[in-house]
Amino acid sequence: MSEPVLSTRGLGRVFRVRGHDGPAELHALSEIEITCHPGRSLGVLGESGCGKTTLNRILLALDKPTTGEVAFRGKALGSLSRREMRDYRRSVQPVFQNPFSSLNPRMRVKHIVAEPLVAATGMSRADIRARVAEVLSAVGLPPEDGERFPNQFSGGQRQRIAIARAISSSPQLLLLDEPVSSQDISIRAQILNLLKELQEDFGIGSVFVSHDLATVRFMCDEVIVIYLGRIVEHGPVGKICETPDHPYTRALLAAALPADPDRQEAGIKPIGEIPSPLDPPAGCAYHPRCPFARDICKAERPRLTDPGDGSQVACHMTHAKDW
Repeated sequence: MSEPVLSTRGLGRVFRVRGHDGPAELHALSEIEITCHPGRSLGVLGESGCGKTTLNRILLALDKPTTGEVAFRGKALGSLSRREMRDYRRSVQPVFQNPFSSLNPRMRVKHIVAEPLVAATGMSRADIRARVAEVLSAVGLPPEDGERFPNQFSGGQRQRIAIARAISSSPQLLLLDEPVSSQDISIRAQILNLLKELQEDFGIGSVFVSHDLATVRFMCDEVIVIYLGRIVEHGPVGKICETPDHPYTRALLAAALPADPDRQEAGIKPIGEIPSPLDPPAGCAYHPRCPFARDICKAERPRLTDPGDGSQVACHMTHAKDW
C-alpha cells in the first residue's frame, strides 16, 4: 500500500465550556488513530454529536488537537513550514454538507472552482482557465457554466461545483462531510457515483463522514465507528456492515433502512438517549444503552483489540457466549 497521505496518533480534543456548576471540560475526541491512503476511502460513522465534525475540522487544520497529532506524509502538521502547509492545503481538500452555504453567491462558478489554484499553485491564468474547464467537465457540467452564479443551479449541480472546486488542485485526499445528506435520494445516487468515479479515475483518497450506513457501505473500503468521541470499532467495510462485533455498530445497522423492505437487519436498538459528553458514563460509555452490559462494562473502559478477524473492537462482551 502507498505511503499514507494523512494519519493521526492519539488524537484528542477537549473544549472548555460552562457547565451547571461552573467551568467544565467537554471531551469531543479521545485517542483517535486513523490512516488515510491515496485511492482508498475511510468511512467515519456515528450519531450526531459523536465527534465526526470535530475530527474533520482538525484534519482540515481549522482546529488544533488538545492531545496527539495529525501527520501529513509522516510529518506532524505543527512542524510544517509555510511552503509545506500550502502543499498540505492543496493535497487535502474539503467537500461540505450544504452547497447552498459553502459556495459564495457573489462569485461566478469559474472563480469559485479556481480558488484553490490561485491560492496554492503558481499556474498562469491561461492554465487556470483550462483546468477549470477540465474539472467542470469531469463532474458533468459544461465549461460554459463557469460564467454563471451558484443561485442559477440546482442543489445537485451546486454540489458538483463544490466537488469541482475540491479536485481542481489535484488533491490526494478529499474530506467529505455528509456530502449528500442535503440532497434527495435520486441526486444522492448521482453524487455518490460521481465521487466513486473520481476516486477510481484520479486515485483520490477520501475520509467520508456520515451517519448513514448505506452510503458508507457503498463508498468506503474501511470504517471507523465513533461513540462519544472514541473509536469503538474499526475494520473493512464488508466486515463492519455484515458481521459487526460492537453492539453500537449493530444498533446502527438495525436502525438503517434495509435495501429490501421485507428484510430487517439483525441488531438491537439502543436504549434511551446518547449521554452528555460533559458527564460521560464510567467504564464503557455505551453501557447505559447496551442490552448486553455487565458489571465490568460499568467499571472498566474496554480497549481496542483484534477479535481475531483483522478488525478492532472496544467491547468486553465480544467473546461472551451469550452475545
